Amino acid sequence: MKLICWNVRGLGSPRAVQRLRHLVKQHNPHVVFLMETKLDQKRMERVRRNCGFMNGIEVGADGSRGGLSLAWKEGAGITLRSFSKWHIDALVMGDDSRDKWRFTGWYGSPYARDQSQVWRILTRLSREANYPWLVAGDFIEIMYSFEKKGGLPREQRRMEIFKTTLEECVLTDIGYSGTWFTWERGNLPETNIRERLDRGVANDKWISLFPKVCIQHLPFAASDHCPLLINLRDVRILSRANRFHFEAWWTMEESFESVLKDIWESTSGELMEKLKILQGGLEQWAKALNRRGDIKKKITEELETLLMADRDEETLKKIIDKKIHLNMEIDKEEVYWEQRARVNWLQIGDKNTTYFHRSATTRHRANTISKLVLGDGIEVTDDAGLQEAAKDYFETNEALQSPFKEEEVRSALKGMGSVKAPGPDGFPTLFFQKYWHIVGKEVLDFCLGVLNEGKEIDSANMTDIVLIPKVSQPTSLVNFRPISLCTVIYKLVTKTIANRLQEVIGNCIDEAQSAFIPGRLIFDNILLAYEMLHTFRQKRTGKKGYMAVKLDMSKAYDRVEWNFVKQVMRKMGFADGWIDLIMKCITTASYAIIVNGSRGLSFQPSRGLRQGDPLSPFLFLICSEGLSALMRSAKTSGLIKGAKASRRGPAISHILFADDCILFGEATESGANILKEILKEYANCSGQCVNFDKTTVFYSTNTSAESKEVVSSLLGVRSSSNPEKYLGLPNMVGRKKKQAFQNLVDRIAARIEAWSSRLLSQGGKEIFIKSVLQAIPTYAISKDEGGLGFRNMTQFNISLLAKQGWRLLNCPDSLVAKVFKGKYFPDKNFLEARLGNSSSYVWRSIWATRDVLRKGMIWRVGTGQDISISEDAWIPNFINIRLMSRFNNLQSDKVAELINSNDREWNRELILNTFPGAVADLILRIPLASEPHADLMAWSGELSGEFSVRSSYQLLQNLDPTAYALQTSYRNCYKKLWQIDLPLKIKLFIWRLHLDLERFEDEEFSCWLTIILTSLAPKQGRIFCTALWAIWGERNTRMHESRSRSGQEIAKFVLSYLKELEGIKKSAQHTLTTNVKWRPPSGQGVTINFDAAFKASSRQSASGVVVRDQSGQVLLSVTKIHEGVESVFTAEALACNRATQVAFEMEKENITIEGDSLAIIKKCKTTTLDKSQIGSLIYDIQRMKQRCSKIQFQYIPRQANQLAHILATETLKRRSEIYLVHSVPRYAEAQMRDESMREPD
Repeated sequence: MKLICWNVRGLGSPRAVQRLRHLVKQHNPHVVFLMETKLDQKRMERVRRNCGFMNGIEVGADGSRGGLSLAWKEGAGITLRSFSKWHIDALVMGDDSRDKWRFTGWYGSPYARDQSQVWRILTRLSREANYPWLVAGDFIEIMYSFEKKGGLPREQRRMEIFKTTLEECVLTDIGYSGTWFTWERGNLPETNIRERLDRGVANDKWISLFPKVCIQHLPFAASDHCPLLINLRDVRILSRANRFHFEAWWTMEESFESVLKDIWESTSGELMEKLKILQGGLEQWAKALNRRGDIKKKITEELETLLMADRDEETLKKIIDKKIHLNMEIDKEEVYWEQRARVNWLQIGDKNTTYFHRSATTRHRANTISKLVLGDGIEVTDDAGLQEAAKDYFETNEALQSPFKEEEVRSALKGMGSVKAPGPDGFPTLFFQKYWHIVGKEVLDFCLGVLNEGKEIDSANMTDIVLIPKVSQPTSLVNFRPISLCTVIYKLVTKTIANRLQEVIGNCIDEAQSAFIPGRLIFDNILLAYEMLHTFRQKRTGKKGYMAVKLDMSKAYDRVEWNFVKQVMRKMGFADGWIDLIMKCITTASYAIIVNGSRGLSFQPSRGLRQGDPLSPFLFLICSEGLSALMRSAKTSGLIKGAKASRRGPAISHILFADDCILFGEATESGANILKEILKEYANCSGQCVNFDKTTVFYSTNTSAESKEVVSSLLGVRSSSNPEKYLGLPNMVGRKKKQAFQNLVDRIAARIEAWSSRLLSQGGKEIFIKSVLQAIPTYAISKDEGGLGFRNMTQFNISLLAKQGWRLLNCPDSLVAKVFKGKYFPDKNFLEARLGNSSSYVWRSIWATRDVLRKGMIWRVGTGQDISISEDAWIPNFINIRLMSRFNNLQSDKVAELINSNDREWNRELILNTFPGAVADLILRIPLASEPHADLMAWSGELSGEFSVRSSYQLLQNLDPTAYALQTSYRNCYKKLWQIDLPLKIKLFIWRLHLDLERFEDEEFSCWLTIILTSLAPKQGRIFCTALWAIWGERNTRMHESRSRSGQEIAKFVLSYLKELEGIKKSAQHTLTTNVKWRPPSGQGVTINFDAAFKASSRQSASGVVVRDQSGQVLLSVTKIHEGVESVFTAEALACNRATQVAFEMEKENITIEGDSLAIIKKCKTTTLDKSQIGSLIYDIQRMKQRCSKIQFQYIPRQANQLAHILATETLKRRSEIYLVHSVPRYAEAQMRDESMREPD
């Protein structure tokens, strides 16, 4: 069925009627709703019949204003319900006589005096009859500011009223295809106004009834409004072979793991063959299971029977069992829909099946391709044609090469999303992560065979391509983004490669590129672009103007030439073996396009990178490095000069974020010609293509009109006086800051509103509110202080800006830091910088965060030469931060005065005689490196010493004098409440109860509740909170449903509910744990294991170190006791330091140091200076590693580090150190024998 809605702006002229007849003839709609006919009933009836509609209803115009008409053809089955001068409401009978739905043609009032009444009518209509409901027409209002261009900005209040009305009516915008606006006025650029006034909105039932609905904005000429063509397009049953898809809810079936194990162990052959057999076996198993709906229905019926029966012990036992079973089935359904909707249900919490169902339905409707317009203008709508069209369109050195290890593959698997869309084999990452103990061996053999032995990857390199719409209801392939769904096996191989490549890619890529490279951020380029364009706008003098060309690269990933990437890698110096491995991965791929769920024929590409392949981002950086190389070469040769933000700053010729690129240069004829030649050369070699129609150029203020015309003509791009967005943010922010960012705010609001909070549960709403609300005082305070932990957005914004200030301090070699330093603080550091005149909005914002940084910074002691004893913050955990007093017995105010430089230890006697006991103790706990290094500035809020937005925000909260402060008893009460193991809805009820008691000043009850919550043990607290919640529920039932239960029944409900929760928790926690044992090193290598034991009360720790060879025999066991240890973190670092010393003293090749502290192992693997409190110990370890290249570090689980653990704990307990060759103490002999029994490979 098709409908047309059109504000015709009058049908009094024959020409207007002719246009209407043409529209009807062209699209052949079943129903037509017309607005602003400006005709009386009789004249409109004649026009309707003239257009071929014998059935209809007319609402006459009020003079020359208004007038409505609803016309329909025979068989449409329209029944009139109500009408007014603003609407016509009717009931529509679908093709299936059982499918009735409502259609309301709507015409809003252009007059402010009528608008309140109009919205009230719509709200009233929403309360009538619960049918699937579509409302379409001219609402004469927009929802967001980005739905209007030109003229005065729309009042925020009017848009909010419109959105609120739709929310109250539970109506959702359906979307559209075609032009974004539906009304236009003004034939000159300065007077042109465009708005999206006409739209279709519907409730969830209607959208579910017509999931493939399409609203098209048709071209218009006879009116200033465009007609809306609403095509319901009933869902067709596609004839296609079902594709295997692993369902996440299978993992919750008790029988699944045993079935999987039986199938897997009973088959032989290569990995991909075994997975194929497993597909068939699992499909048969799944079919044998009753569907979730049938199971739920059966359980519910059984539970209803039990609930009606008399209560006895056996009946209650059965009721609890049935409830647990029913909840498990509901959980499975949530996982099923979560996998469909790609929404993290654990974050949203509770039972949100309705939300997931709608989210999945919406995504399916948005991703369905119903029509494509080919290059020659031909429309293709059938599935075979869509497949063919899509196929034709998309057809068009030592460290790197060292053998890959099992741990690298496992690490890659851990880093992959569990339920992301699977590839052609249907198995998601979740399957391999959860059942690694069954399938892991074969997967490892396959991956390491490809990585280390040169085996082929073709069998796993099959790719499904799904087309994700870039715009609403697209009809051209240009408007789709191809996403590759690779098999998990293939992604395991390439992610393992990518993890290695990531470590070195920063050395190969130009500093102008900020995407996908560790240590570089997207904000770097946003700040650079903003600062450069601010400079351009401020530049009013000088003979030469400058230009910024914002490139639009067409289908950047799809056009990459493989040979070009190969040659660039070779030029960069990558080894041939490494290049061959990467080229094997990208050149052996086969594609199949998925259109509307159906897989097309397989084909092999000859170029392009896949969006979805872990390698693709890095390979695209290598490709784009070709452009950077050409720009550098031209700059070195003097052909281009780039542009500067200041005289002392660097000249910038280009900045890149993946394929988003801005080129800078002189706005001259020669400059334009050189840029054009560079782009042409880059395109010829790499396959990249610049879309000059979408490329824009912005000029500095001093550029002459003649130069602008010449440059724009040569480049073939349009000139822009106001630069467009770069990486999603406005490039220029003037005085009207709210207007500059309003578009961004509206788009966020539109996305949030699409979630429809009405479908979320109580627990889900907390997540929703956290995502939507800003600094409402009651909510913005922390949970411990009686709030819900929502962020104060002002303070959070300051913290985000402070991060940029921290980077200016600590990354002076980054391009953005060079630009800002050259312009604003050339002879100082950031903390000493001045604001300056005519500074940019970005600089003013970052500069304002210096005080926050000063309050959170602390020195890490190296030589101590740069640190003031009295004025600097350098003592960890010192309450007053700075000493702020002079000490007469010291010759110098520098910390170096307190260190014995010969043995690199604190001058204990001097410190004890100079400082108070507590301060002296804190100083003596600071570890010193055995070799001096420069003093480091670190961040006190994090153990790592690195700045974090989280800790900065916490600092601002602590410094805020207006912060909400609670008594200690209340704070403990709230802290304990949020720690109770209960569903979020119960904890939220208790929180609201406590808060209301405070508000209404019921001090006695409030104090009683506080005391109870604070004093009860966790188990009792669970019972107490659940009982309060149950009593409140009973109160509501008595008031609203006139039903009641006795106190004994309520008590039974509380206990059975808690028992039910325990049952669900045990079922959810059921996982098969594998027994991980220590494994001897391969070849002639040696393994050194270390661990630490820590006693906080005495500030003591013990290090346990054991050295073993390839046969598992102990070569050395040694322990050491340490005094004045600050934390368990420091204890682990001391143990690692001792293990490294042992390794350094050994004359062995291939020494691997293993520990179960992942943080320590990661620090030891890096070469950068560590800023944490243990930085000096890490520095010593790094120095020993540099001198002895045979040492490497590796993390192992706690279970595999038991011998070192026993040595450390027993040493601390017995207060006795050991140093034994070829043996261990008697208390560790049993563990030594157990671990020396080598597991079979």
